[in-house]
Amino acid sequence: DEPPPSPIGPFHPVRQIGRGGMGSVWLAERIEGGFSQRVAIKLLHRGMDTREVLRLFHQESRILSLLQHPNIARLLDAGQLPDGRPYIIMDFIDGQPLLAWAKDQSVPQLLHTFLDICSAIQYAHSSLIVHRDLKPGNILIDAQGHAKVLDFGIAKILAEANQPDSTRTAVRLYTPGFASPEQQSGAAITIATDIYSLGALLEALLPGSLPADLAAIIARARREEPHLRYATVDQLAADIRNYLAGHPVLARQGNFAYLASRFLSRHRYAVAAAAAFLLLLTGSLCWSLYQSRQIAAQRDRAETVSRFLSGLFAAADPEHNQGARLTINDLLDDGLNRARAIADPADRLTLMDTIALAYFDLGLYEKSAALHLELARAYEATNQIPSLAKSLAFAAEAESARDHHDQAQALATRAVTLARSLDPSTLATVLHHQCVQLHQAARFDLAVKACTEADSLAPRTTLPATERASILVALARAQQDQNQLPAAEQSLARAMPFARPSAQNINPTS
Repeated sequence: DEPPPSPIGPFHPVRQIGRGGMGSVWLAERIEGGFSQRVAIKLLHRGMDTREVLRLFHQESRILSLLQHPNIARLLDAGQLPDGRPYIIMDFIDGQPLLAWAKDQSVPQLLHTFLDICSAIQYAHSSLIVHRDLKPGNILIDAQGHAKVLDFGIAKILAEANQPDSTRTAVRLYTPGFASPEQQSGAAITIATDIYSLGALLEALLPGSLPADLAAIIARARREEPHLRYATVDQLAADIRNYLAGHPVLARQGNFAYLASRFLSRHRYAVAAAAAFLLLLTGSLCWSLYQSRQIAAQRDRAETVSRFLSGLFAAADPEHNQGARLTINDLLDDGLNRARAIADPADRLTLMDTIALAYFDLGLYEKSAALHLELARAYEATNQIPSLAKSLAFAAEAESARDHHDQAQALATRAVTLARSLDPSTLATVLHHQCVQLHQAARFDLAVKACTEADSLAPRTTLPATERASILVALARAQQDQNQLPAAEQSLARAMPFARPSAQNINPTS
């Protein structure tokens, strides 16, 4: 129990609010001229002013001075007491520890808060700073429900993180359970270090047994090998958003690649994956051809598609591209260039539409949004209103997945306006996309309204069972986030009969 230190400038220490091995944190108040302010002051203990401790303390104030983010505690001032001890003055966060706050929260709310934490760490990484001590104890939730990341005491400036320094003591600082394997072994520190800790933090934050997608996301973030984790925090956050929106997550694909690489290390995985995609693409195109009303048009279109697929298979063959290992992304980009070169407008737009949907299903939302908007312009020019409405709806959901919510809302609103003059199937599909877009924008009441209308239209449509199930699952997710838990449970129960025939995995959150 230390007595309060003397006033530091205009701030009068009131009580100790934190204590560690090297220092303590004090709540202090500034009251002058009717102006009141509360801050947190971090001080070193007496006798702890060794060269290494002082270096860490000064480095923390230097790092905090570089960071201005709503989810990071803000540096207000720093200096030195008369006895030589340094101090740091920061915003006082009047809130709860992360895990105490989390006990009464739903899984979607926990994930949205985790996304705020990811935003703060991605921002630090963009400033070339690695936190290195991410754990529940270093995160508070303020009175407004916002996460605040604290304690950059052992953070590193990335450009300096792995430079040898013979004057420093060979001591590794980390928190067991949240520190990456490379921290514990003294190997190179990169942003992958924080990504590992974020995975451990997410696992501590979520209760009980987890859905397969969330378990895969955590496993991907906590790979022992740094290069097999998510490449950036943004990529991890994107997978969380995919899960919240009911889209496929990258982690499941990565999990397959990780396991397959141990058994199929001598096989050309990229070409095999590309071939699997081409089979799906072929099926989609054949279905489009089957719907054609004229036999002659079917024959001509089949020839065009055959040449198109032959060109893509040739591009995927390492013997024809100098041994290059093409990814599905590369193959789609090549396919799009080939599709744009097709002379017949109907064939061209059919193939481009298929590729736009493939981009969307793979989570390549920037490319999907751009291509769907290009298609929308083409459909508008040729007065193909149903296709125009659907392209705008897909573009809206893709833009929303990229956090471009204002643009997404405008696109979705226009799509619904167009679809109201069309058949019930098109309107139900477009309302489904609007529901997901509104859910991603956290406008849960409007999302419930859109999905409810889509569900009411569904019995009068020819929508496949999988889409009927998807509409009900989207409705349940929105109802859950509106805290309408009995209604959400009922919606999921109604989705089951539609999902079972196609073995669709609904994957509801608990």
